[in-house]
Amino acid sequence: MKNLVIENIITKKLLEEATSEELLLLDKWRKESQQNENLYQDYATIWSASANYPSIDFESNKESAYQKHLDLISAEKENIVQLVPQSSTTKSTTSGFTRVFTLRRMASVAALLVIVFGAMVVFDTMNTTTILAVDGISFVSLEDGSAIWLDEGSTVSYDSGFGEYHRDIKLEGKAFFSVKQNKNIGFNISSSDMNVSVLGTSFTLDTKSGNNIVAVKTGKVAVEINNKKITLLPNEKVSFVNNDFIEGIVSDDDIMWRNKNLSFENARLDQVIADINLFHNNKIVLKGDNKNLECPFTSRSLAETSFENIIEILKITYDLQTQDNTQDGNITLTISDCK
Repeated sequence: MKNLVIENIITKKLLEEATSEELLLLDKWRKESQQNENLYQDYATIWSASANYPSIDFESNKESAYQKHLDLISAEKENIVQLVPQSSTTKSTTSGFTRVFTLRRMASVAALLVIVFGAMVVFDTMNTTTILAVDGISFVSLEDGSAIWLDEGSTVSYDSGFGEYHRDIKLEGKAFFSVKQNKNIGFNISSSDMNVSVLGTSFTLDTKSGNNIVAVKTGKVAVEINNKKITLLPNEKVSFVNNDFIEGIVSDDDIMWRNKNLSFENARLDQVIADINLFHNNKIVLKGDNKNLECPFTSRSLAETSFENIIEILKITYDLQTQDNTQDGNITLTISDCK
């Protein structure tokens, strides 16, 4: 998912299907550089030109379209868009960049426009990565091993060096965080006028309601709003109303909103295991290479299924090796291949 870019939002705008949040993000991205604006205008030009061709009834094939896109790039690497500093002797209609945009490249981009990117858009604006949940709840696996379940219409962003030099994130909307412990680098989330700091924990942060709700499942969470501070322990939650904290007890809805039924539709295996662990107190350790961790999984609700039966379902679905860890009571699953 890290390689997805803003083409998804551009496509939805050209189809007049973009939401107001997506249009705001697109407008912000276009204003960040002349390079971004030029790229947007290229897409718009291609889209406009395509209206001159008669429509043809066909059945779309995403895999075929994507492969053709890759073939075009492989066949003519020298014609991929070039963005280089403009010298004093270079003639160009753009400011600061020379762009090579051939007909073959235009065909490649046109093919890319018909590919469905899924429920999440990730785009880099220089040194900042922004992730938007476009259609439904999106699962985000971060470089430091932490995970985020991002509610539809919500965004997270972070600067380069995340997981290595810092773990600072900005959130707009609602998300559930499962933070991997790192005693050397704290995990900090900022959202409007609120700051949340943790080391290793899991919790929901919701700014959609207007009350800035924080609900903690595990670990310890420090919350600061308008110079007021509070520390939350497991099963504690707080909202901020009339410039004061209102404390409460965590409910299932506060934590399980991201997947109440524990059901999946073509979900990545690492997301599946993360969801199961939140239902069953982190009993599974998953091992495998990055490719196999992306193996898709589909299942009806597993919320009422025993942990042992869930493991059997996973073993039937994938080529898995299991190992019981008698010391901590956990089980290690090692995946070598998707069946």
